[in-house]
Amino acid sequence: MPFCSKNYCQIHLFNSITPIKDSIAYIFMQKESFVHENMRPYYNDLNEHLCQITDSLKAYKEMNNSLHEMHMSNVSNDMNKIMMTLTIFSAIFIPLSFLAGVFGMNFSYIPGLDIKSAFYVFITVCATTAGGMLLFFKLKKWY
Repeated sequence: MPFCSKNYCQIHLFNSITPIKDSIAYIFMQKESFVHENMRPYYNDLNEHLCQITDSLKAYKEMNNSLHEMHMSNVSNDMNKIMMTLTIFSAIFIPLSFLAGVFGMNFSYIPGLDIKSAFYVFITVCATTAGGMLLFFKLKKWY
């Protein structure tokens, strides 16, 4: 096996060890055993080791699954923070884009276009809108 993921290796090991453990337990429990009495402690020890290995593999599998779930939760939280930031930027710039679109129309009948300070009033209104929205988001602790 040139490459295997941890989960695949654990499953492969578990599936390889379980039949051996069952076979040793079956041989050990037989009344007419092929095993001599002086070899029974060794088979018993082998059976205990196989049980410990399967228990360890189960524990490692659970630990691996928990780590994977924790990693996915962290990735999801990071993505949620990024989406929140992008949403806040959108919420700020959509009204500003609307104001710029209305102010930038090529009509001569829009009120306020003939006033010399209209540009500065427009910049002030846009800055106040953006600042007010940022302050609102800060007070709500959304950002």
